[in-house]
Amino acid sequence: AIFQPEADLYTDRQDMTGIGRFLLLRVERPDEEFFLRIAATKTFMGAGHTAWSPGARVLASRDVPLQFKGSGAVNRIVGPIRPVILDGAAYLAIDFNESPVQFPSPRAGLQALYNTVVPLDSRKLVAYGRDLSVVSRAELAALRRPAAVKNFPEDLVFARGLEFAGIYEDAWLSPESEFTLAAGTAGGLVRVRGEVPELPGSGLGSGTLQARLNGREFTLPAPAGEFDWMLPVPEPGDATRLELRFSATTKLTGGDGRPIGGKLRSIEVLPALPQKEVNFAAIPGQPRLPSEGIDADGWMQRAARLHVPGGGARVLSLKVEFPDWSGKKTGSLRSGIAGASGTRDHALTAGQYAMIEIALPPSTGLQTVEISGADDFPLPAPDGRRRTGHHRCHGRTGADQFFHHRHRDALRAIRTPAVSRRDLAAARTGAAVRADDCRIRHAEIRSTRLVHIDGARRHAGAGSGTHPQRYRRRTERRCRARPPDQGRRRNRRQQAR
Repeated sequence: AIFQPEADLYTDRQDMTGIGRFLLLRVERPDEEFFLRIAATKTFMGAGHTAWSPGARVLASRDVPLQFKGSGAVNRIVGPIRPVILDGAAYLAIDFNESPVQFPSPRAGLQALYNTVVPLDSRKLVAYGRDLSVVSRAELAALRRPAAVKNFPEDLVFARGLEFAGIYEDAWLSPESEFTLAAGTAGGLVRVRGEVPELPGSGLGSGTLQARLNGREFTLPAPAGEFDWMLPVPEPGDATRLELRFSATTKLTGGDGRPIGGKLRSIEVLPALPQKEVNFAAIPGQPRLPSEGIDADGWMQRAARLHVPGGGARVLSLKVEFPDWSGKKTGSLRSGIAGASGTRDHALTAGQYAMIEIALPPSTGLQTVEISGADDFPLPAPDGRRRTGHHRCHGRTGADQFFHHRHRDALRAIRTPAVSRRDLAAARTGAAVRADDCRIRHAEIRSTRLVHIDGARRHAGAGSGTHPQRYRRRTERRCRARPPDQGRRRNRRQQAR
């Protein structure tokens, strides 16, 4: 069933159409094989009806499963499909494999007193459709896929080359989701930014995020707060395929009822690391490379693995802290590269930072660095973990210069920037400034206060065209020259009028 078009609730630039369980479509002038684009949404279907059925399929000469993941909106190109030919015409059908329901119409106030079982919308729907169209093999090969998704809901509602499922138009992620973006490059990565909301009693923040990138799986911690993961591309292909799965999920409150695992800010396919150093600090939202055996605050277990993007010959530098309160005077770490022969031993001295350098051979895909400790020690109470060292930061040398610093030194440098008069003048006049310059950023903050003060001064001297100090003196002279009861008489006249 296909119902009449109606306004799309997320945009006024296109319509959407209510659809039932079964659709029968006739294809004009088809190729022998083609693909089918399905852009639809179940976001509005109410609690318990936002997930896509795993048994949905396209009925043709040979059935093609849809396999939409998660809940919410979808834009997928499925196929190849061979239509059924009847009397010279080509047909195909879609079975969404679920019983349609009436559109939910919650009532409040006086409407909730009478006739609550009488439906306001008699249609029985499975979802709302935005696009059902045939895509030829040549059109699919020439399809331009975006390298990023960051504008919501526009990037989802008007998606053409971006394929996705399991995300709502307002960027909430369902427990399972998938995305298909532009192809990555050798040594590239996919940056995933978002947050796990802190909802008391929901269980969010206690699970993990399972990310699958071009067939390679990463198990990532998913505590409450912001996350910024930089996932190395295992091997470049014709497209970048990313799947996300949250182990801890909940439902949105306030009568919404949609199942979620987190909220997405952006996904970007990058040709290389956007920065040369990654700090392991207990600050939410810090960019991180995927790893196993390294906690969110940098403490390492006896066996740890760090995944880095490929590239030319380079050196990975690790800054490791071996605390003097561990009860041990010395320690050791062993490092190596997965799949390569040879390891190196590194000595650690209590109370000092150790710089460990690991030579990485050229590679077009992901590389895994393995680190193991000879012994571990308990962390101070009430923390019951046993760890072998504290990983502060890591960076690369080679074609790019590597720099390292302690994280608190970096924060101190940002708090006390050197702001020039030119920067302040540019900020006060509204001139464009670079967003990645910490000096200019603080110039903007200070200039806001200066502009406010200047605005107050201009307001104080409005109409006089003179300096505020001169205006203040003139005002004082006028007040002294005015009789003491003149102001009261003027107020009485205004009240009488």
